Amino acid sequence: MTVVPPRHDRAVGADPRATVPRTDALLDGAAAVAALPVLGRSRVKQIIGEIQARVRAGDLDIDAVDDELRTQFSDGLIRMRRVLNCTGVLVHTNLGRAPLSPAALSAISTAAGTCDVELDLD
Repeated sequence: MTVVPPRHDRAVGADPRATVPRTDALLDGAAAVAALPVLGRSRVKQIIGEIQARVRAGDLDIDAVDDELRTQFSDGLIRMRRVLNCTGVLVHTNLGRAPLSPAALSAISTAAGTCDVELDLD
């Protein structure tokens, strides 16, 4: 989706910062739509706002907005997937950390909710 008209369509002498794409148009773009489930709406809007501010300040060319959005969103998208560790080494730097025991997972689950961290219930 191209949100910025080509340079030759702009009036001669017009300030390109006046044509900063609208937030809702950028939110509807493919890059933002792909980033929303992972980064969340508030973070996506924050990134869009930062890029719009850079354009208004003259630090970013209006024609670079789409590329900059894709770059910023992809930097925030960390994709992890399960792998089978057949290296013979339980803790391998490129394959995550040692698996947690069922007891450790249960403790994490309990601690993630409401619990008596600093309160003696007895």
